[in-house]
Amino acid sequence: MIGARMAAPTLRYLGWFGPRGLATIVFGALVVEQADLAGERTMVTVATVTVALSVVLHGTTAYWGSER
Repeated sequence: MIGARMAAPTLRYLGWFGPRGLATIVFGALVVEQADLAGERTMVTVATVTVALSVVLHGTTAYWGSER
C-alpha cells in the first residue's frame, strides 16, 4: 500500500478491515487439525469469540469509517 499514494485516512480504513478474522479461522483450523495439543476446545472458543467480536465491531463501524 506504500506505493498506492492513498490518503492517510484511506490507508487507516483499509488497515482497520484487514484479514484478521479470516486469518484467525485459517490458522486456528490448521492448528486444531494438525497439532495434538491440550486445550483444543479453548482454542476453538477463543477463535470463535474473536471472529464474532470482529464481525460485530467492524460491522458497526463500517459506515462511520466510510463516511470519514
